[in-house]
Amino acid sequence: MTIEEEYQLSCYDELTPLDESGKVYLVKQKDTGEIFVKKTTSWYSKEVYQQIMGNHIKGIPEVYHIYCDQANAIIIEEYIHGRNLEQFLKNEGPLDEDTAAKLMLDLCKILDQIHHLEVSVIHRDIKPLNIMISNEGTLYLIDFNAARNYEPGQSRDTELLGTEEYAAPEQYGFGQSDARSDIYAAGITFHRMMTGKFPHEKAPSGKYRKIIEKCIKLDVNSRYQDVRELQKDIQISMGIMKKKRNILNFPGFRSGHPVKMISAVFGYFFLGWFCFTIELTDVAGNILTGKTLWLQRSALFLCFFISILFCSDYMDIKTIILGKWKDKKPWSWLLQILIVFLIVFIFAGIMSIME
Repeated sequence: MTIEEEYQLSCYDELTPLDESGKVYLVKQKDTGEIFVKKTTSWYSKEVYQQIMGNHIKGIPEVYHIYCDQANAIIIEEYIHGRNLEQFLKNEGPLDEDTAAKLMLDLCKILDQIHHLEVSVIHRDIKPLNIMISNEGTLYLIDFNAARNYEPGQSRDTELLGTEEYAAPEQYGFGQSDARSDIYAAGITFHRMMTGKFPHEKAPSGKYRKIIEKCIKLDVNSRYQDVRELQKDIQISMGIMKKKRNILNFPGFRSGHPVKMISAVFGYFFLGWFCFTIELTDVAGNILTGKTLWLQRSALFLCFFISILFCSDYMDIKTIILGKWKDKKPWSWLLQILIVFLIVFIFAGIMSIME
């Protein structure tokens, strides 16, 4: 640190600590009387804060100065007048679904910006304590001390950071953290906004259940792959955006994941092979042939295929039929079994008529 930088730092009077670590202080600039936040963090975080300072990201406190010595980086940043989401939940209790969803959309907009910088920034410590709601109602994402740049090709993080209950499995050395790690923590936070509890304490429910469950999948490839996908699904659930239904988007092909798509191809091929090669007999035990055989084979194939479409909620068929019962286990499972039996019964009747 140069003499000039030391002088600049001396122009800030420490007013009060903002956390228990003694590394974050509310400070006042002696000459102007302006209030700022001064934090001391590891030298490792310097590059991330430089990116924030150079990009002026909406929803993240402005970084005005970065001072470095051999071990630490000292950050002077904007002070947000308000309270963090953890305090809000503690004082006010859980939020209603749509209020929580609106805050999640604001968080998604911030994450979208940092994940799509020229060098992607991964926050790695998203939680209610690091989300500020200003007095004007604006959401801010704070505390980038655990953040890192995403490095393509790296197998795992060099430094294991994050908060227990919010950190994704890969942050514990099982792989490199990336945008999907932030999506995992955002899903946990979304659930806590609405329930005040963690998913292992109270299972997700309500109209955002599927969204949360997808966010917090242990397998990174089963989560949302980009925060824009998460944002889109929240908007659809809120009614802001209409869901585009692709009639050709059959089960196995909806995620676009190569392994699932290849498995689906083999699965459908096997189903077709089984249904269109099986020998069928009439009630007298005579083997069917000709047109009657092919009609019955087609009916058998449709019976299996329609059951698959229903169980996988193709075109929201299951959601429409089950309605409010869809999220009420075990009743939803019982209803699904009964409906599948009904499908089989109907096609069995059709096949008997064809004989």
